[in-house]
Amino acid sequence: AGFIPEFGSILAWVQMKRGDIDNASRWAQLVQICPPDRKRIGHRGKECHERAKAVLGVLDAHNRAVTEKRASGQRSLRGVSLAITDRFSPTMLAAVESGSYEAAEHALLEELLSPGDRLLELGAGCGYLATVAAQRLGSESVVTVEADPQMEATIRKTFALNSVSPRRVVGSVAGSAEPRQVVRAEDFWSATTAPGGDEPALTLSDLVAEHCPPVVLCDIEG
Repeated sequence: AGFIPEFGSILAWVQMKRGDIDNASRWAQLVQICPPDRKRIGHRGKECHERAKAVLGVLDAHNRAVTEKRASGQRSLRGVSLAITDRFSPTMLAAVESGSYEAAEHALLEELLSPGDRLLELGAGCGYLATVAAQRLGSESVVTVEADPQMEATIRKTFALNSVSPRRVVGSVAGSAEPRQVVRAEDFWSATTAPGGDEPALTLSDLVAEHCPPVVLCDIEG
C-alpha cells in the first residue's frame, strides 16, 4: 500500500495520455486518498500527490469542455455538423469526441459511392451517414429509414445544420409489414425491434421496389 501513490500517479498520467479518462480519474483519486509510505518513497510521496492533482485538473477541464460542447448542441465530425441531443449517451458522446464514431462506415461510403448513385440507408441513427451521402450524391438521391421515432428530432437537426434534406422514412425494416415495437437502449446504436407494438414496419422488398437503389447501407439489428 505504501507504493500506491507512486504507482497510481504514473498509471493516472499514462491513462490520461491514452485517452482513457475513466481509469485516469480513478487512479488519480486513489492517489489523493492514499497516504504515501514516506519511509519507502520519501519526498516522492509529495510529488506523486501533486502529479495526481495535476491529472485531476486536466480531466476536470476536459469534462467541462465536453459538457459545454454537448450543451452547445452540435459537434463537427469529419466535415459534418452533428446535432448533439439528449439521445446521445456519455458512451456515444465519447465516441464522437474521439473521432471513432462510424469512422469505418464513413470510409466505406467515401470509397464506394459514385456520382449518380442512389442510396437507401436502413438505420439512420442520428443522421450522420445519410448526411455524408447527401453531401456526396445530393439530397434527392438519399432515402434513410429509422425505426425509432424518438430519433426524428436529432436526424432533422443534423440535416438542417448541414443544409441537406434526404427523404426520411420512419419505420422498422422487417420480414413483414406487421407493426413492431422499438426496444430502446441507452446507446441508440444498440436499439432493436420486436414483434408487437404499434410502430410501422416496412419490408426490404417494398423499399427496393419503390426506390430502386443501386446502393443499400444496412446497419440494423433484430
